[in-house]
This record gives sequence, structure tokens and C-alpha cells, in this order.
Amino acid sequence: LLEFLDTSGQYKNYRDDIIILLGTGLRVSELYGLTYQDVDIANKRIYVNKQLHKIDTRLYVFSPKSKAGTRTLAMTDDVKQAFISVMQKKRPAVEPIVDGYTGFIFFNQTGSVRTRKNLMTSMINMRKSFKSAGYGDIDFLTPHVLRHTFCSRMVEKGMNPKDLQIIMGHSEISTTMDVYTHKEPEKVAKEMERLISC
Repeated sequence: LLEFLDTSGQYKNYRDDIIILLGTGLRVSELYGLTYQDVDIANKRIYVNKQLHKIDTRLYVFSPKSKAGTRTLAMTDDVKQAFISVMQKKRPAVEPIVDGYTGFIFFNQTGSVRTRKNLMTSMINMRKSFKSAGYGDIDFLTPHVLRHTFCSRMVEKGMNPKDLQIIMGHSEISTTMDVYTHKEPEKVAKEMERLISC
């Protein structure tokens, strides 16, 4: 997908968003709710404390889904570079203010704060272009699949479930374990082999 985005002029604008979502497990509403004061590039930290939603034609800022949604995330070098890339892009002449918040990081082509619907619409078109370019079928790809992928990768790397629950912003660990830790049967079998051979 990233290789395709590198060569696609039309969708390249969403490459950084996708890298950040894959590397952090953020909800799209949390990503687009980030302002400059929420992202500490020097210390590689992201402070999640709000969400941005579009309802009908109006933008709103809401608190996280639960108390667990307020959290601090680390960023990889790839995520850091993606943030830097986004922050270097041209900003609107007039900064949008949403429910008293300003300094948003992500904007669409019209200069409005980017929303989940912007990304979802682009991903629907992206999937078609990806397939017609000969890369294969990614009809399953949605913004939420990026979050799911991050969580599954952390499980595969052996992250402690309680730490992962905090990173994902889940109020209940059952959500972390039941919803995001689907593993392919062959990977489970290989893990079983590894453990029983010890």
C-alpha cells in the first residue's frame, strides 16, 4: 500500500496519515483532532485528549470516548517523519477554529480540518486504483483496519495486554483482547510449536 501511495500523485497526500495510523493505533477522529500542542516532535510523544467529528456539515470537538481515551503515545521514527512532513505543508490563510480549538495539523484541499469522511472517501477510491494498477485486491481496507493492524502487530510482538489496552484507549481489556487480537490460525500453530519445543 505504501509503495502504491509513493507512486500515486492522487493519493500520496494521505500517505503520512496512513503511516501515523498504522504506527500508533489512533482512531481517525483522534488523529484529526490533534493540534500542534498535542504533538511533541522532540520527545516523540503524542498527547491524545480529544476527537474531531463532522456531524452533518459542522465540525465538533469531543472528549475521548472514555477516560481511558486520554493517553500519551510514543512515536517511531517513521511516525515522527510523517508528522514533520504534514507540518511542513502549506496551511490555510485563516486558521479554522472548532469549539474553541485551533492549530489543527491535518487539512483537506479546501483548507478545512480533515475528517474521517475525507479519509474514508479517499480510501474507497484508493482501493479501486490499487487494484487497477495491478497490486491486488484490498477491498477490506478501511481507516479502522489500520487501527486493528497496529494492535495485532503489537500482540504478535508480545506486548503486555494491559499496556496495549492503555495504548489503544480501551476502558475494558476485553475490547482489546476480543476485538483486536484476531490471529491467523497458522501463526497460532507456529507460536504453539515454538512454545512446546522449549
